[in-house]
Amino acid sequence: MKKKNIIITGATSGIGKALAKFYLKSNHSLVLTGSSEKKLKLLSKEINSKNNFYLKADLTKPKDIKSLVSFALNKLDQIDILVANAGIYEPSEIISGDPNKWDRVIQVNVNSVFRIINLILPNMVKNNLGDILILSSISGHQAIRWEPVYSATKHAIQSFAHGLRTQVAKHNIRVISIAP
Repeated sequence: MKKKNIIITGATSGIGKALAKFYLKSNHSLVLTGSSEKKLKLLSKEINSKNNFYLKADLTKPKDIKSLVSFALNKLDQIDILVANAGIYEPSEIISGDPNKWDRVIQVNVNSVFRIINLILPNMVKNNLGDILILSSISGHQAIRWEPVYSATKHAIQSFAHGLRTQVAKHNIRVISIAP
């Protein structure tokens, strides 16, 4: 794979961190983001490279999402791959759950994905090239009893990915959803 410019959200742990390490081996240029300054600093020490850029972003805040995309385009000029990996897991019974926590899950798992893709698409369309990888879950294919709100967010992402794919294929942009 030729050198690519990649944004990875939720890059400070789990799948996002593993993907950052994987892409770094191939000398890609990465913009890595997470919501914890401390975890970003640890990540920058662990996978230090002149091709990496780090930015703390709270994906529940539209201004942070806009700043992230502006930062990435400023550092990399174009975005070839977006890995929309950030997510929050919140298991709860509906009767005793906290709707404020659910709002945060929906903001990160759904709204931030919609917003970041909306902001990145013009660059990908202009370049007639791009890959959008959206991390979903098995919960996006069947409702899980102990996590109905989380399952709902992953169902939303699955539907969004299918619809988006049909809209952007004509621009040589691929949309992939993965349910690990």
